[in-house]
Amino acid sequence: MYRKVLASALLALVACLLTLEISSAPTALAKSRPARQDETSAPPPLPAPPAEWVVSNEIAGAAAVATKAGISGVQHVADCVSFSTVDPGTSGAVEIIQLLDGSSVLMQWVISSPPITSAQGSISVCGLNVVGSVGSAMTLEFTGSSTTTRESVNLVGHDAT
Repeated sequence: MYRKVLASALLALVACLLTLEISSAPTALAKSRPARQDETSAPPPLPAPPAEWVVSNEIAGAAAVATKAGISGVQHVADCVSFSTVDPGTSGAVEIIQLLDGSSVLMQWVISSPPITSAQGSISVCGLNVVGSVGSAMTLEFTGSSTTTRESVNLVGHDAT
């Protein structure tokens, strides 16, 4: 009798273990494989950059002025400015440079013109993104000049509509 009880208990235990293992076994889900991306297709093209323009002027003994004429329905946008000056005299003159929208001052810089015996004073500023009025001229200029200074101005920008 002892053997029958032991055999029944052992069979019940094996049946429980088999049931437990089968019910907790991982289930495989049938999913389709993701579509492979076409490696030969190129990314979409970037939009064309705005048409860039540059106006420059270099002069001795007078104020350097660079102007982009106004266009009806268009706004000029200043991206970069650069200016330089040198004074052949022994002491540097104070110079004022203005970025104008028509006659309105958008930005202004005050520098000292170095004497010719030292390095030329040159400044470049980019990343401005200064937007002018619709239809107005944009100008970069030295406001005054002595008869001995040599000045240079460069204005780089693009047009917005």
